[in-house]
Amino acid sequence: MSSRTAAVWEPSPRELLLLRAGLWRGEAARNAWSEWRQGEGAEIDASDPARERLLPLAYRNLGPLSDADPDAELLRTIYRESWAGNQRSAGLGRGAIEALRSAGVEPMALKGCALVESAYRDPGARPAGDFDLAVRPERISEAVIALCDANLTPSQKDPVRWLNVHHSLAFADPSGAEVDLHRGILWRPGLEEKFWEGAVDLEVAGLRVRALCPADQLLHVCVHGAAWNPMRPIRWAADAFKVMEAAGEDLDWDRLVWMSERGRLTLPLRDTLSYLARELQAPVSARALAALEAASVSAREERAHRVLSRSPSSGRSLSMLWWFWERHRAQADLDGTRHGPIAFLRYMQDFWGLSHVAQIPAFALRRLLRQHGGQGGATPAGFTAARRPR
Repeated sequence: MSSRTAAVWEPSPRELLLLRAGLWRGEAARNAWSEWRQGEGAEIDASDPARERLLPLAYRNLGPLSDADPDAELLRTIYRESWAGNQRSAGLGRGAIEALRSAGVEPMALKGCALVESAYRDPGARPAGDFDLAVRPERISEAVIALCDANLTPSQKDPVRWLNVHHSLAFADPSGAEVDLHRGILWRPGLEEKFWEGAVDLEVAGLRVRALCPADQLLHVCVHGAAWNPMRPIRWAADAFKVMEAAGEDLDWDRLVWMSERGRLTLPLRDTLSYLARELQAPVSARALAALEAASVSAREERAHRVLSRSPSSGRSLSMLWWFWERHRAQADLDGTRHGPIAFLRYMQDFWGLSHVAQIPAFALRRLLRQHGGQGGATPAGFTAARRPR
């Protein structure tokens, strides 16, 4: 028996059964569902939020079998709520897209809103939550003004300052529904221009917008999936599987490998694709996996992957500080600005939303004490913000 230790992002054995029930076909899917339903903790009305995200997919994939389930009506309700939530999100997103275009800013659809249309092709099978849109980094100030003028309220007092050092920020309408505006398509800077160059047209919320091409979409899903998240991000596996399934032969595996190497993201992509091939029999290119295995990986890239894939602990603080330094250095190189100790302190001041550099030591100490007290730790995208897990 293998002694391999599961990564924090890997679905548990029970979660894997639910994924198989939603992704596999025929008898294999029915057997996975039956085994999941017979196991401990399979009460549908007591599902945790991460697991409940997969139930609409399983409901649609199983077809008549789900109708025979004792909780068939509850499964239908969960699917209908997902469908209705996606319709509300699409309405909000459509207004945000139109507001951005009126300001001369072309957006790109990201995450759930793009995946529902391009990969799942079912308006209720994948709850999207908020509506994610990216704009080119140089247009971020105009985008912020456009969304604010559209009666969307940013979750930070100084949204432009926030987005200069974070990759995204939530904007809420009066009901609390959110549009996430992205300055960066990934939390690691460096690939934005290539993502935009490779973008394709997609109909989202009834409008034609730009979206990531299949190879870039798969990279995006896998890299986000391989990072620790306060809500177990098991849905990444379903997203990646559906991207591969929908794209078929149109998925450019050579581009996928090239983009991961250029972005220094070989390890998270290799690990997640290996998992998908091994546990879900996903249609992963053996040639691409071999290329990822053979790729040269720097010690810096290996350390970044190790830091971001670990759950928060009292021993993580210095590692996260190093990661912030790496992100600052990479962004400075892209912007053509200087990086060094003073510039890094100013970066952290903006990252934490502090008024003065002198506040950094006390703020960092409070964060460290909270970690030692077992209250959790930093996530890559939002070290300070109290955000809803996604």
